[in-house]
Amino acid sequence: RASASEAGRRVAVVFRISFLITIPVVIVLIVAAPILCVTVFGDEFRGSIDDLRVLAPGAFGITAMKLFGNALTAQRQPMLANAALAIAFGATIGLDLLLIPRYGGVGAAWASTLAYTAGGIAVAVIFSRALRVRGADFVPRPGDLGRLSASLRARSGRAPTEVIE
Repeated sequence: RASASEAGRRVAVVFRISFLITIPVVIVLIVAAPILCVTVFGDEFRGSIDDLRVLAPGAFGITAMKLFGNALTAQRQPMLANAALAIAFGATIGLDLLLIPRYGGVGAAWASTLAYTAGGIAVAVIFSRALRVRGADFVPRPGDLGRLSASLRARSGRAPTEVIE
């Protein structure tokens, strides 16, 4: 097990790289929503195109909740991770009650995306305080693209496997 400071540093790097990977995935989901919803599932799913487009950015919050939550659990602080999940759960219920009656499916999509985002922000704040990591350490840097490239090369067997510095 890594020390708290080492874990914080490593997870910050992994989060930044994950964030960079998530950007094109979200863009593809937003652009390809008509194909994914209608071509794959049929014309009766045409109404879900906007729902998918609204849901896609929630991937950033989900990524944060999974990464930081797992790291907190590995650092023997699972209740801190659970606190962020409770915030996301509470936000989901409140936003569902507020948005679904008026906006239907797209309201549910907004509620989920906003709740995922709230949970992601909450767990990032909790993580940064618990492991003493600066919030600025979560902001992607130009060197992170090189780390991502090195990681991909390592997976293909063409570079050393230790890419997180």
